[in-house]
Amino acid sequence: MGYSSAPGTIGRDPDAAEGGIKPADTPPVTGLQDEAEALSGGRKITKVTRDWGDPPVTTVTNTPSVGGTTLKEALAELQRLPEWGTGGGNLSAPGGGEITLTTQDGKNYTAEIHGEFFMTLPE
Repeated sequence: MGYSSAPGTIGRDPDAAEGGIKPADTPPVTGLQDEAEALSGGRKITKVTRDWGDPPVTTVTNTPSVGGTTLKEALAELQRLPEWGTGGGNLSAPGGGEITLTTQDGKNYTAEIHGEFFMTLPE
């Protein structure tokens, strides 16, 4: 599964377009930016399970490599970078795919969510 590396929540940073950064090609998580809607007929989500802790475990990649013999030289290299680091990830159903709701009684629903998170920092 590929990750989105565009800045901002699910690649929707309003300032990113000014810097020439394009959002990821994958569609955003449906409903993440929408207002909450009541389910009809007295139905409600009563349980959400997730497979990550707080804070979530991230896969860290250290690129690019910056150098310098002093902190001042390292800072100068960092300042030449367009970003000092990125982070993000994907939410899906366990095993991949679209997140769905399950129910036993037609009124109370459960959502199971799988998360994969990443961070890219200079070395």
